[in-house]
Amino acid sequence: MAYFSNGTEAMQFQDEYCYNCINDSDKTKGCTVWLLHLQYAYDECNNKGNAKQMLDALIPMDEKTGFADKCSMHKTVRDIAGT
Repeated sequence: MAYFSNGTEAMQFQDEYCYNCINDSDKTKGCTVWLLHLQYAYDECNNKGNAKQMLDALIPMDEKTGFADKCSMHKTVRDIAGT
């Protein structure tokens, strides 16, 4: 589960993944995956329930670096076009 220790770390993740993802194309609603992490990650980070498992599946943590790995829903226009 993506747990960002500060706002800068979260913004870096957004810059790398979210802002070029088609799931974040509607800036008025935002990405559901990102919104779920913002809302529940802090409360769920030490739990073992279903909510944490779902968040883990959406944005996993890289065990080697300790930072959030690429979102499982991340898709760009290039991915869809196959280029």
